[in-house]
Amino acid sequence: MGTEQAPSSYYESNFVSKRWRTGLVKMVKELLPEEWESAALLDVGVGDGYTIRLVKPEGSVVGIDVNPEMEKSALAKGIDFRQGTAYHIPFGDQSFDVVTCVEVIEHLEKPGDAMVELKRVLKVGGSVVLTTPVPSATWRLLWWGWTRLGPGKRWEESPHVSELSLEEGKHVDHSLIPTLVQSSFRVEERKKCNFGFIAGIRATRVE
Repeated sequence: MGTEQAPSSYYESNFVSKRWRTGLVKMVKELLPEEWESAALLDVGVGDGYTIRLVKPEGSVVGIDVNPEMEKSALAKGIDFRQGTAYHIPFGDQSFDVVTCVEVIEHLEKPGDAMVELKRVLKVGGSVVLTTPVPSATWRLLWWGWTRLGPGKRWEESPHVSELSLEEGKHVDHSLIPTLVQSSFRVEERKKCNFGFIAGIRATRVE
């Protein structure tokens, strides 16, 4: 672990964010494969490292993020931080056993391209864990209020640019399960959390 004191996280700044994180982290842990604690783990979109350190409080974690300002906070949490994006991950082919991508893909204009890159750095037989909001009218209303009237105003600078669904569906930009299958993943498990507003999925690279 790092020796510096990590700055306070946005996610600790209010009760709603902390409770939301609790439900999200519980779902991610339930989706992760057996013996994942000892696996080579990459967190894509690690941010300040707060969420992945709730998932894995101790041990080795590699994290990438597009924002270099996150580096100091992530390093203070003992994370091996690298600058990168879901489209361009600065590691070689088949470098990791597990890749997590939590609350990231809805911010991407081309989630399908990201799936190809996640597959590239994942070992055959390795697992990817993804989360995304469930595109419902209620969720859209809540997100609008949170980002314009509540503490979530910070997300105005990093908006949701894609609406995603696990299955094929209307009124969404991308369907994750077909995209994962086309990218040579096998879907292993699906869950929801936070009153059904967030969906999670674990898929295995099969080739």
